[in-house]
Amino acid sequence: EQGFSNLPATDPALRERLNRMLREHGSRALHAELNLVDPDTAARLHPNDSQRVQRALEVYEMTKTPLSALTGEGRLGALPHTVIKLALVPSDRDVIRERAEQRFAGMLQRGLVDEVRGFFGRDDMHEDLASMRMVGYRQVWSYLAGRSSYSEMRERAVIATRQLANRQITWLRTEENATWFDSAKTGIAKEVMEFLHAKSSQTPHNSY
Repeated sequence: EQGFSNLPATDPALRERLNRMLREHGSRALHAELNLVDPDTAARLHPNDSQRVQRALEVYEMTKTPLSALTGEGRLGALPHTVIKLALVPSDRDVIRERAEQRFAGMLQRGLVDEVRGFFGRDDMHEDLASMRMVGYRQVWSYLAGRSSYSEMRERAVIATRQLANRQITWLRTEENATWFDSAKTGIAKEVMEFLHAKSSQTPHNSY
């Protein structure tokens, strides 16, 4: 319910230096570097979450202030609205597995392998870029590099998709005052709309 912090934009030169450090020394070296300058953020981020670790290092390098301090003290203040939080999550974890498989199968059908192949031979593209570390792209890149078979690539991408979904659910559970719905339930859209209508009747001021 707080506004976003005033964080600096990405510096391409600094991002490239951190990407080079990631390639040469690995994600744990970046995490160790972050732990020296911003232990609170380092404690919150997994060493393998190199994208967020890099961003935290960028913020520190550009502001000389830890990201944890900026996000804690530099917010724009409370929003002038009543915030209604909804969490739509399937109650059956098998649904997550099935949808992860469907999602990646759809990406493959829409030409994901050819898309990544188009990036593969370019001098300005490499697998440590944030765009290539996204779920699906990372696994296809590894397949094109000859480090996995097609079936292994599919399996790893589906597993990574499930893991991402589980992390998102874990994050959602930290949200205070959220109302949870079973997204796999029949008639869920109608149920959510009825809930929002009831809420809007109770809160005459602006709600989001």
